Amino acid sequence: MPVEMCLMNCMIASQSTCFLFQMSRSDHRSVFLRNLSQSSFGNYTCQVSTDKPFYRCVQTTRHLEVVVLPSDGPVLSEDQSSYELGDNVSILCNSGKARPAPDLKWYINDQLADSSSSSPMQLVRHEESGLESTVLALRFRLRPEVLQQGRVVLKCIATLPGHATAATVREITAAGTTLIDPSYIVLFSALLTVLNIWMIKMYTS
Repeated sequence: MPVEMCLMNCMIASQSTCFLFQMSRSDHRSVFLRNLSQSSFGNYTCQVSTDKPFYRCVQTTRHLEVVVLPSDGPVLSEDQSSYELGDNVSILCNSGKARPAPDLKWYINDQLADSSSSSPMQLVRHEESGLESTVLALRFRLRPEVLQQGRVVLKCIATLPGHATAATVREITAAGTTLIDPSYIVLFSALLTVLNIWMIKMYTS
């Protein structure tokens, strides 16, 4: 029993492109499509009919979205490569070309950046390829509370919901800050505790 598939593309609404499939390539719930292109998106109508003498025809329509995954992960760009404490950090995250456009998010030390640090995401359409990309800026001041051991780790994540996720990481070290091994901090705290106990015993004896 043949299944007729017709694509009505909104870009060429005056035409319809029809495909014929055999049930051997499909089943009672789905049909198999191959060699799709970016222009294959649109409303597909599946029509099933029976032969005489009990002729019957039923059909249903569904929208098909063609997804094109980005070939590259997010690319970061910034005005300067080194920073000092108190500097303003301004960095752009550019997604790869895809369809639909990837969603971008900034993370600072694995914490989602708030709206005051990131500007609204911008959409860029590439007419030559029919694909889209996005740009998201991150801006903040390099304050002591942002640093962890003199560093801050920035991460931009690009997501195509339900399809793919890619991330690019940038680590910034503030010049002039001293990196201290956490084990030395613990040891120093322990020594202070012992010293305080010794002084209390000395004054009370």
